[in-house]
Parts: sequence; C-alpha cells; structure tokens
Amino acid sequence: MNPYLKNHHFWEEAPFFRLLLALVIGIACYDFFHPELQAYIRWLGISTALVLFLFFTFLKTRNELLSTLRAVSTLAIFIIIGYGAAAIHDHRNYPNWYGTQVGSNDAMVVRVERPPQEKARTIKLWVTVTQILSGNHSQKAIGNALVYVYKTDSTPVFVMGDELLISAQWQPIVNSGNPNAFDYARFCSRNNVYHQQFLSASETIRFRHGQKSKLPFSERVHTWAMQQLSLHVKDTGTLGLLQAMLLGDEVNFKEEERQLYVDTGIIHVVAISGGHIAFLMFLITSALFWIKKKKHQWMKLAIAVPIVIFYVMVAGAPPSAVRAAMIFTLLAMGSILGREHTALNTLLAAAFFILLVAPMWLFAVGFQLSFVAVLSLILFYRKVESLYPTRVFAVRFIWKTIAASIAAELLIAPLVIYYFHLLPAMFLLANVIAVMLMGTVMSLGLAIILLSSWLPMCASLLAVWVTYIVKGFHVVIAMLRSFNPESLAYLHLTLPELILCYGCIASIAIMVMKQSKPALFVAIASLCILLLLLNMKRWRALKCQQWVVYNIPRYTYAEYHSGGQYTILSERGAPITAQQKAYAIRENHTVLRSWKQLPQKDTADCYTINHQTVLFLHAPLRTDSIPFKSIDYLIVTYPLKKFEVQQWRRVFDFKQVVITGNQKRKMLQQWKDSCGYYGIKAHFTLLDGAFVARIE
Repeated sequence: MNPYLKNHHFWEEAPFFRLLLALVIGIACYDFFHPELQAYIRWLGISTALVLFLFFTFLKTRNELLSTLRAVSTLAIFIIIGYGAAAIHDHRNYPNWYGTQVGSNDAMVVRVERPPQEKARTIKLWVTVTQILSGNHSQKAIGNALVYVYKTDSTPVFVMGDELLISAQWQPIVNSGNPNAFDYARFCSRNNVYHQQFLSASETIRFRHGQKSKLPFSERVHTWAMQQLSLHVKDTGTLGLLQAMLLGDEVNFKEEERQLYVDTGIIHVVAISGGHIAFLMFLITSALFWIKKKKHQWMKLAIAVPIVIFYVMVAGAPPSAVRAAMIFTLLAMGSILGREHTALNTLLAAAFFILLVAPMWLFAVGFQLSFVAVLSLILFYRKVESLYPTRVFAVRFIWKTIAASIAAELLIAPLVIYYFHLLPAMFLLANVIAVMLMGTVMSLGLAIILLSSWLPMCASLLAVWVTYIVKGFHVVIAMLRSFNPESLAYLHLTLPELILCYGCIASIAIMVMKQSKPALFVAIASLCILLLLLNMKRWRALKCQQWVVYNIPRYTYAEYHSGGQYTILSERGAPITAQQKAYAIRENHTVLRSWKQLPQKDTADCYTINHQTVLFLHAPLRTDSIPFKSIDYLIVTYPLKKFEVQQWRRVFDFKQVVITGNQKRKMLQQWKDSCGYYGIKAHFTLLDGAFVARIE
C-alpha cells in the first residue's frame, strides 16, 4: 500500500468508490422516476453534464474550486451513464417491444429460454417473444414474459429452446394485494417481465422443438452434468443439494430444505458464490502442482481464469457467482500484469462493471448479499481473526471459520432481517459445520460427475457416501434450527431503519478503528433514533386491530389481529402447502409482530367484530332459506357455478360482499361488472387483492 495514501480519504485508495456510487445513483433514479422524467429533461441533463465535464477537464487553470467542479461534473457523467445503462436494459424503450401489441388479435411466437418449472397446477415457462404475426405479415419483436400451461394428461413435455405459437392476450403481472406482501410485479419488471398468460395445452402450438445441438455449449454441459448426478444420486434431498451447490440449479431442491438452510443462516452454501470459486481455484492450483517456479506462477492463473468463467456460465451465471468470478478475474489480471491492487478497490471495480452490464442486478437480493458479505470480510475479518491467535492447526481452522462468519454477519445481518425477517441464533455453529460440508460435498459431487462416464461403479459408491453425509448434515441443522426463538423469525426493518442500522455499524467501526469521538456521537444518535422508530412501530402494531380475508387462489383464509395476536376466522378450500400459505400471510404477521395464535371462541360462521357483523357463507343457499338479520359483511367461500348475488340479497341484508379466492378466474370480471350494475358493493380477492378491514 502506498504510504502517501494513509493520510488521505479511503476513496483515494479505492477510486472506484465514487464511480460506483454515481452509477448506483443513476440506476436508482431510473428505477424510481422512470417514466416520470420526460425525454427533454433527460437530454438536457446529459448535455449539461457533458459540457461541464469537457470544460473543466480541458481547462488549464488549477485551483481547489475547479478541482471540486471537475469532480462534481465527473460524478454527474457517471450518474447519467448509470441512468443510460438502466434505460438500455429496459425493453419498453425499444420500438419492437411486444408490449405495444398486447390485447390485439395478433398471434405471437415465443421461445422457451429457461428450463420449465413444474408448479402444483401449471408448468411455468419463461419465454422471449421473437415474432408478432398479424394476418400474412410478421415482424420481429423482443421482450420477456411468463406463460403458465395448465397440467393435464395431454400437456406436452416442454424443453428449453421450444418455439410456441400463442395468442397476444397477455395479462399484466400484478401483486397479490395481501397486506405488506412482497412486490412481485416490481421484481418482475426489473427483470424485463411485464406480462403473463394462463393457457391450456390446446391453446399452445409447438411448431419447433428445442434441439440440444442448438443450445450453447455451456448449457449442454449443464444438462449433461445434471443428468449424471440424477443417474447416480437416488436420494432426492441429496440430489437437490448437489445440483444447487454445484450447478446453480434448484429444480430438485425442496422448498422445505431451502427454508431449513435459510432459518439456520447457511443458504450461502447453496448459492454459488465466492466460497465455491475459491474452492474451485484451490482444486485447479492443486492439479497444477507441477508448476513450481515462481516466475511461472502466472500460468496457473491464466489457466484458472477461463475455467472459472466457464464454470460460472455452466451454473447459469447467478449474480453471486458472476461477482465472485469478476473479482477473481481482476485479481488474477493484476497479479499477471504485476499491478498493485487493494481488495476493497477490486470489489468495487467488480461491482461497477457488473452493474454497467446488468444494472438491475443492483436490486437483486443475491447480488446485494454477496457484495455486502465480501465487503464485510474485507473490512472486519483481520480485526476479528486477530482476537484469538493460535498455532494449533485444527483450532486455527475452526477459529478462522468462526471469525469469517462473525465478520460477514456484521454487515449482512441487517440485510437478512430486511429481506428475510429473521436472525438465526445458531449461525456461528451452523456456518462452521456448513463450511466443512461444502468442501466435502463439492469434492464428492465433482468426482461423481467426472467418473460417471469412465467408472460408473465408483460414481455410484461415492453417491452413497455423499447421501449419508448430507442426511446427517440435515439432521444436525434441523436440531440447530430448533434452538431459534420464534421471536427472531418475525423481525422487521423498514428502509429508513436499515439505513440507520448501517449508519450505527459504520460509526462504531470508525470509532473503534480510528478512536474518533465524532463517530461515537453519530453512533449514539443513530442508535437512539433507531430505537425510537422501532418502539413507535411496535406501539402501532400493538394498537392495530384488523381482520383480513387473504388472496390465496383456490383457498379461503381469514383471520383477526389484535394486540400482537391473531385468531383464525375461517380456513377451507383445496389443499395447499405450508409454503403457499406462509407466502400470503407471513409478511403481515411479521409487520404486526403477530405470531401467537389464539383459539377460536366458537365454531360459528358469524362473528361480531367491533360492532360489525361478519358472516361466512360456505354453501349455496336453498330456495326455502329464511331471511337473515342485517349484517355488515357477507364472505362467500364456496366455489360459484353461477353468480347468485340476487338470491343473497333476498336472504341477507348486507352492506358489502367479499368473494374469496376459491373461484375460477374466467367469470370474475363479468360478475364484478354485474355488481356495479346493481349497485352492490363487492370485493373479489382474486381481482382486488386481500380484503382488509381496519378497526379504528
């Protein structure tokens, strides 16, 4: 490190910090303000910043003011570059985007771009629109979309590369409308997906089959490796873990096992990231042991870089793997060229170039977690590791693993709480065991793939061994999860609270490392404001009373929340998994800190909530039904064959009717229009989202 830099700001040692900050601001501006920023405003900002940049760059006079103006104009240019990169990424800005033809009578040709995913009732296809067919004419098109094909006995087996002919009757992707739910529509839009279709098998015409020979070589290798693992590993849990850990494919990774890894804080062993790349690098350099001379060590890196890049492509190029590969490539290039580098600047440079190519990865949880984890290791690992020096190899290995876990957790813990609403209590012990597992399972998994063609008996034997190891590991981490207090699984942070958390952590770190009193004052102020916000949020949650009818397809679920506790009012419909139910209700329970369930007072279908009468209707009315007293809300839960609103009005005197998700979608809009015609106040959960009644 240059000693001259020690008396300067850290961004002078890591110059990519300012460039990355400006790029992030530009991408964020596009995400939050597009399309509100009109074209002339954008071009005015671009031209002004460019003129200022050129003026201050070529101006010969040098003083502090001009240096500041030159720096500001440079940052403005990179903000514009970030905005422009996001605009280029957005398919809506292209004249041949298929979205301009949505709802027309045209047909469209789509190509399946990813392996199909099997759902409970449908097969999910991620497709790219390639052509729009109008009469006898066709035109090229671009854009991503989702196609859900209902499963029947006649549903064909789709493969990646298939080309299908479908209608242009796309539906916009909308959120479920459940309270505090994940913003799925915005998540899809950041991946250039804005529309979806639900089709039967007869409504899709496959006129061109996907051929393996036309797939990229990396995809063919991926498919072959997946098949070899499936051939030898018979246990589905072990197979899912191996395919996810080695190849980045979670098609066979069970949701309950994924949740087990999330709950214990070791999901990073599944996502291909820096640990996987480092272990692969270790295997490559070990295989090149015969290159011993120091002047020839660059050859190891020159051989390893293409292998690492190809491996990332085979694994599907997830954000965490791309980030790790980019850092490794920059470090290797610097070493080969003999250039001095710092780990922090290399990390920032990798993030800069990645976001320049894929700007919307800025909002990808995987990218954020992997970047923040490496940043935390760079900043804190040495300090933590030095707290317990030891020369015993086994103890040193365990302590280094613990130190790495502590260092990484310092910065990723707030992010984990923000996105996943939990903080694993046993993450240290789980991470030590997981690191040991990752090296063993990766080695055995790679050996199974490599030996499957030449020595299939050995591959099958290794598969038996790795199955026993993974099963034992699952037993151990399931036991560790049992030590997690339930309260740590319902944590919640808003964006301002997350920013205050990082402000507090940064201030404490500066105070400890630099012995800075101002940093201490900032840390205390940040902590006080954070505690105030958390207590205010907790007070509002305790005061909140509401009853909710959730939007869950083919299911009815309603509950009442009060004082951090909830009571189930009604639950019926087709069987659903625990994950499907949790997806709908967990966010609301987390925000309200309402995870304790109270038993129902009775089993009646009629409730009085704050002087309001709520009646759940679970079956069609008979013709001789006796008129009921006046009620406020009629909740219809049974599947409707026809809309019986007039019959309901003859029996019930209600103010509003709520139709739950246990219905077919095709007639809902027509029924809703009928309610408007008759002046009946109606809420359809499948169309309008969850029905939430807050009690003041």
